[in-house]
Amino acid sequence: LSTDGGETFTLRRPPLDEPRDTSVVYGISIIPAEPVVDRAASPPYDVDYSPATGTIWTAGWFSGIRRSDDNGRTWQRVVLPPDDLDEITPATLYNFRLAPKRNPASQTGNYNHLGFAVLVDEDSVVWAGTSKGVNVSRDGGVSWRRFGFTGGPGGLTGPWVPSIEEQPLPGRNAVWMATWAASEVDAGGRFGVTVTRDGGATFEQVLVGERVYDFAFSGTTVYAAGQSGLLISEDDGRSWRIVRDFFDPARPTETVRPDLSALSVAVTAEGALWVGTDDGLFKSTDGGATFTRFRAEAPLRPDALYPDVPEVKSYAYPNPFSPEADRFLRFVHEAGEDARIRIFDFGMNLVRTLDEPVWDGRDAGGYRVANGTYFYAIDAGGSPLRGTILVLE
Repeated sequence: LSTDGGETFTLRRPPLDEPRDTSVVYGISIIPAEPVVDRAASPPYDVDYSPATGTIWTAGWFSGIRRSDDNGRTWQRVVLPPDDLDEITPATLYNFRLAPKRNPASQTGNYNHLGFAVLVDEDSVVWAGTSKGVNVSRDGGVSWRRFGFTGGPGGLTGPWVPSIEEQPLPGRNAVWMATWAASEVDAGGRFGVTVTRDGGATFEQVLVGERVYDFAFSGTTVYAAGQSGLLISEDDGRSWRIVRDFFDPARPTETVRPDLSALSVAVTAEGALWVGTDDGLFKSTDGGATFTRFRAEAPLRPDALYPDVPEVKSYAYPNPFSPEADRFLRFVHEAGEDARIRIFDFGMNLVRTLDEPVWDGRDAGGYRVANGTYFYAIDAGGSPLRGTILVLE
């Protein structure tokens, strides 16, 4: 938690219960509750803040949806509807248990008590995404209505809601949700995106079939980070184009993973587009036409910022290298752009010659190499730079 624009931070642990916390008062009801005491099962998947009330909201998987009115010092469990109810109000007497469903075979617990996303919109409406739909509260988190998967075109594409974001627009802001398939929860659901432009009165499905993780907006331009790459709509979600290669004009020959997934996306106040992927961080200042790439590469000659990193002339990463999981091994060296890289097996037989500082784990014939130790030599005149690679699938 930072209250000075990120200059300093205070650690706030994910909210947990005491073993004696076996009930929650909800209106006229005393709701039996399962204490959540496992920190590993309660990561803060999402956090939002209400400027109108000062309330912090968090979605924490098994710990569900929680709220804090004192900057995260203490937390209260939020009661959402159980799986068999679409709405709850404090004036009604209930007899259900507040508990997450531990696994599909469990006869107890509720998928709707697993928290994954939370949003407080421009009208202070609270949106809570779970494995059983999206829950909406218009009275500060007291009464809730759940919108689940129905199988129709006017509802969610799937029951699992891991991301909810608000699109600032003139008039009523739109709310975008990643809505995923979860066959163990509701059969027939599909991955996709569901958007409401009228505060939840109606829902519209887009990008059906795409697994989307995050959203960002610039006016009516919508950016969706997904498993297939970065999806961009410049007409408010009516049509889409996809970016997979993230072309960097400063490094025109450098390759990115062919199966690259975009995991997060943001647009700054200055209009810069940032995309977090499983192959680096990318920045665009032209709406996604070209990108500058950033990767966490250790320097060859460390300075005071890297006191524990040894000085080397070359290295390869990731190492150990899994061709299936990592797709590419990358070389960092001081030999220059025209350097030739040769890879040898443990018997010093030549396996592959590379003209680019990237290896896909295949030999000269296009076959995946076996697990084991390999050596590389980087030639650019003078003595070659050498190193070792461990291939481990």
